[in-house]
Amino acid sequence: REVLEKHSTSIQLLSTTRDKLINSGNSHATNLKILEDYLVMLGQVEPRFPISENKVAITFTWYDALRPTKKISMQAIALERAAVLFNYGATLSHQGMVQERSELTGLKKALNFFQRAAGVFNYLREEILSKTLTGPVTTDLSSEALEMFESLMLAQAQACFYEKATMDRLKPHILSKLAARAAAWYEQALNCARSGILSQTLDKAWAAHLEFQSRGFASS
Repeated sequence: REVLEKHSTSIQLLSTTRDKLINSGNSHATNLKILEDYLVMLGQVEPRFPISENKVAITFTWYDALRPTKKISMQAIALERAAVLFNYGATLSHQGMVQERSELTGLKKALNFFQRAAGVFNYLREEILSKTLTGPVTTDLSSEALEMFESLMLAQAQACFYEKATMDRLKPHILSKLAARAAAWYEQALNCARSGILSQTLDKAWAAHLEFQSRGFASS
């Protein structure tokens, strides 16, 4: 209680920003800014007071993005950081998807969003999952799922390179190499979808889509 009272202002600010994020609606551009602010705030708050079962007991809950009826709750700030990073990566991905890729400006923006999303999912898997988030996790935070998301983002980024090369009317052998790389990333995502826990729980539509994209680019 003494620790909570000492850091009540920081906790309140964290709570307020979290509420703002939850109630931010469907403006993905706004969500990105709030997510970025909240991630910075988590990094600033964590060293000041340790959130854990034995110290500052604040419970964080995360609902599985791949199986929404499943959830996990922990008194660990690592789960909150993982959840926010996952949402950040997903929001970046959505921003990439909604760009007008028939125009060069939109294509460049899409490429940037997909590459940033890939980096977020990589960081989640390499740094958060393997080093700070201990114990059981939801399917979407599993190593297989995070690798699948990362590979998918890289595949979509590579598709942007291919589309740009098509716009520029580059030679067929260059287009073929770019398409082959996109196909390889989609295939890697597909392999993840068919391995580990994902092979038992992931909606079959994921694998079907990834296989379709992989074969499509492989034949280009």
